[in-house]
Amino acid sequence: MVATRLDSRFRVACTSVLMGFVWLQVALLSGCKKPDEIRTYTVPHRSAPEILLQRMLGAIIPNDKEAWFFKLQGPDEEIAKLEPEFLAFTKSVKIKDKKVEWTAPKAWKKVDGGQFRFTTYQIPSGKEKPFELAVTRLDAPQGVDDAYLQANLTRWRGQLSLDPIEKEDVSKVTTPVEVDGGKAYMVNFVGEASQSSSMGMPGAAGPFAGQAPSAPAKKPTAPEAGAADFEFTTPKGWTPGKASAMRKASLAVADGDLTADVSVFAFPADSNDLLSNVNRWRGQVGLAPVTADELQKSAKKIEVSGHSGELVELVGKKETILGVMVKKGETAWFFKLQGPTELAGREKARFEEFVKSSRLP
Repeated sequence: MVATRLDSRFRVACTSVLMGFVWLQVALLSGCKKPDEIRTYTVPHRSAPEILLQRMLGAIIPNDKEAWFFKLQGPDEEIAKLEPEFLAFTKSVKIKDKKVEWTAPKAWKKVDGGQFRFTTYQIPSGKEKPFELAVTRLDAPQGVDDAYLQANLTRWRGQLSLDPIEKEDVSKVTTPVEVDGGKAYMVNFVGEASQSSSMGMPGAAGPFAGQAPSAPAKKPTAPEAGAADFEFTTPKGWTPGKASAMRKASLAVADGDLTADVSVFAFPADSNDLLSNVNRWRGQVGLAPVTADELQKSAKKIEVSGHSGELVELVGKKETILGVMVKKGETAWFFKLQGPTELAGREKARFEEFVKSSRLP
């Protein structure tokens, strides 16, 4: 009886070893296959704590050897509703002989600016604590150029856990707005608030305007492009791009010296409309805003994962943006390709294929 059990165990052990060799051989043979040039990325859902998005509306207005900074930050959806008031406030700014004046909405309450601020406005939020719009004036001995803007915008982005920007990318993240006697550089950033985000305007912490930005604080490694069950097929010739905590997908397109960036973002649907985002994109390529009627005539329908979306082609003097917005449930998905007009034109068909191949979670 004992011998029979031992024989049985021996046979089972031998069978397991043989099966192991078989699986090893299959694995080695499958590893020799040539990978497909068109790949589909699927990343399984990973549970994570809820992320509360923050939105920052900001404006920088140069004036000779100084600059005026305006910043409003708070919960994404609530600050998005204040965008028209913030824009009107920015457009009302008048600077003459280093004297500044503006027109603020009646509901805004002016309070003491504090040690580093010129002034502060409290804006009713429907909660116990109002939102604060901070106004600061800082010296700009060398004038307000792209390097000056890049230093300050990078620090602002750091307050939302967003990646730094390069000097040549300043025009991509700002929207020029005409003000009396000059121009304002407006930004509309959405990210995750960091511990330093409560520091307010330039001068309160970190480098002063005009200095090189300090290294951003270390943060958790950004997820891979295509995270959170978002699937897509990568067109031939496109490669993985720079991922960030906010991007659902990031790809790069290159042709010689020409490069374009492809990104996919997902934001709350009720605080994002096509017109405001398209006009922000138009500003990034040097185009004037359009009306809702004009947008309706130029936008093209496109289907994404069984949902109807809008495709726009915004051709500027140097750069073009191909953009798509599609809403699914409570989420607005944004697909965007931005790069030199010549390259964007050649990649338009592949961009549409990429968008149509996407499967929204």
